[in-house]
Amino acid sequence: MTFIIVSFFGVLQFVKSGAPLLELYTKFHNIHTGRSSAPFINPYDFAFFSSFYLYYYFVRGLFYKPIYFVGALAAIVLIAISQSRSIFIGTFVGLFLIMPCVLLISESHFLNRFRVKKGILVFFLSLFLLVISTVIMFPLLEEKVPYAVNGMKNLMEGKRINSLSVRREQFEVALSYVEQNSLVFFTGNGPAKTVLEFVESIYTYFFFRYGIIGLIFFFFIVLFLGIYNTFTKIKMYPEDHIYKAVLIWLLVIPIVSATNNFTEQVRLSFFYYLILALVMSRKKVNTKIVNQNRCI
Repeated sequence: MTFIIVSFFGVLQFVKSGAPLLELYTKFHNIHTGRSSAPFINPYDFAFFSSFYLYYYFVRGLFYKPIYFVGALAAIVLIAISQSRSIFIGTFVGLFLIMPCVLLISESHFLNRFRVKKGILVFFLSLFLLVISTVIMFPLLEEKVPYAVNGMKNLMEGKRINSLSVRREQFEVALSYVEQNSLVFFTGNGPAKTVLEFVESIYTYFFFRYGIIGLIFFFFIVLFLGIYNTFTKIKMYPEDHIYKAVLIWLLVIPIVSATNNFTEQVRLSFFYYLILALVMSRKKVNTKIVNQNRCI
């Protein structure tokens, strides 16, 4: 149900309809840019949330029923209409690098017996079809999501990208305060919103506000515990494939967080810590309830 509601808001914003309703959830500027973000504040928050469902439905389509690929396709559409370049890159890494590794490791008992599970073969075939579809639809993507496509083209051509420049400047500001007071390197400056109110990169966010200690304890250790517990759950419940999707999503976070702040955002942070709570719980996730309610 959650995914359906978010999809409704995203499509509504993309077709530029229902502005009075959307203004309750997202920035007024976002409503008229053609980049879907509601019910989140920023387009990249919307895309990051949708990316979880991409991995979730993709994995379920591989190992349960092909009908779940429809949900994965819907998530790809949502990521596309958000036009978030960082999530585009993160999704590419997640699908083509991290997911194959997770699936091969989690299904290693089949490989040891020289058997390849059907789901893994379907996975590589799906990736191939996804690449072909992207190439065929590239002219349409260039027309409908120009912000993302042009940004990716500029990145590959080595041209200046304003959003990356802003993130670099924010990190330089954080370093300048360390040069003034070396203690800040360890403890940070606190919120200090008069200096950096909206910090883009999660690394700069924690480093500037809480120092290297805060970055390690509040971000890396928490994320590591989530990844470790998820991997443990995969070993304990190899047939419960929801943990594979969670692991892929968590492993992508350090990559996409270099340019965006996902884990400490309004609304989105609740979803992130909810996922961590589920994998750190001693109890097994009841996938029957998940499938009935579509809550995660």
